[in-house]
Amino acid sequence: MALGWSHRHTVALWWRSLSGAVRERDVSSPGLATLVRALLRVTLDRRLENRPEIRSLRLRGDAVEVEGPIHGAARSAVTATLGAVTGVEVVRFAVADDPGAAWDWSAPAEAHVAPAPT
Repeated sequence: MALGWSHRHTVALWWRSLSGAVRERDVSSPGLATLVRALLRVTLDRRLENRPEIRSLRLRGDAVEVEGPIHGAARSAVTATLGAVTGVEVVRFAVADDPGAAWDWSAPAEAHVAPAPT
């Protein structure tokens, strides 16, 4: 029980990401495998594990959309980590706290430079 509580943000990330893929009927085998690889990378990266601001991951073609207010070093770490996942060409960000926020349509993950928060 204590282990589950101490990793509640990671469990919630997996739940929101996978249930979102099922709800959107976006569960093709290659897409689901890429989403699981992305979730594993985030989970196993010490810089990113159990971070509450990473709310969900969504796969849109060869892009991973990251939902949550992620800024600074964490944003760069997310971009580097997800950019290394096989099948991911682009990493995009959305701030869930601001429903009017537009997606940051970044360059390919390996060329992404995170802008400073405003």
